[in-house]
Amino acid sequence: MNEAKKHMIENNAQVVLRNVCFSYDDGKTWTLNNLSLTINAGERVAIVGLNGSGKSTLAKIIAGLTAPDSGYVTLCGEKVFENTTACAESYKKARKYIGALFQSPEDQIITTITEEDVAFGLENLQFPRKTMYKRISEALKTVHMEDKRYDDPSTMSGGQQQRVALASAIAMNSKLLVLDEPTSMLDSFARKDVD
Repeated sequence: MNEAKKHMIENNAQVVLRNVCFSYDDGKTWTLNNLSLTINAGERVAIVGLNGSGKSTLAKIIAGLTAPDSGYVTLCGEKVFENTTACAESYKKARKYIGALFQSPEDQIITTITEEDVAFGLENLQFPRKTMYKRISEALKTVHMEDKRYDDPSTMSGGQQQRVALASAIAMNSKLLVLDEPTSMLDSFARKDVD
């Protein structure tokens, strides 16, 4: 593929991974080995595989939370990693546009009031209060948690915590949403809502 075509594809892509390698044991075994993937704006992509096949590692790389050992990574138009070098400033820029929900929602709960938890990312990006309130309300409604707005999420069930964490990601109105087993703790009714 010529450089002009590569550039055109990457301009429409939210995620570009080329020849990405990742190892937890200094290269003795590769969790990801020369993985290439492009995800364009508006696409929904599901990564499936066996336990231990690297799905969560890939999710962390796409969410901008983990850097690979080698390869090329562009997230939301920012070149964050090339060869063996990460660009901290580019990672910081890209993360503003990325929402993520991982397998253990209790690790993402940070306050004792649901509304404050959903507001956390918006506050950090200094959204106006009126906009924040509207986004929080819409996100909680989307995940059917409006009645838990002032409850303590740390005392909720795993499924409810997962909904709060999902509401936090939804409220950010992210360009890229990374979901790592987002329905693992939800009942069948709530799973349909996530779809």
